[in-house]
Amino acid sequence: MITFPGTRIILGAELLAFRHRLLKRNTARLVLLVIALLLAAVFIGGGAFGLGVTAGQYLPSARDGLLAGGFTALSVLMLVVGFPTVIATFFVGRDLLQLVLAPVRPTC
Repeated sequence: MITFPGTRIILGAELLAFRHRLLKRNTARLVLLVIALLLAAVFIGGGAFGLGVTAGQYLPSARDGLLAGGFTALSVLMLVVGFPTVIATFFVGRDLLQLVLAPVRPTC
């Protein structure tokens, strides 16, 4: 099995930073965030699942269109949400500085 020591170091540092960010937050605010995420997952996920099952059951000719539309919508959502995050990480975030300073050999 091939191990990647650089990847292990970088991911370990990211997990440690994520842990510190979580522990620094207000406990009540963190609990409210978790509850809101669970409620959103139940209502949004349940609604999408129910809509898909109902449409698949009663509109069998529309299954291909529903799948294509769903995947297209997911792709556009990932582009709209992910692109600003990537740009912010490259130009504002300190993650690249961490990669520069990571004790990783150039030839892994």
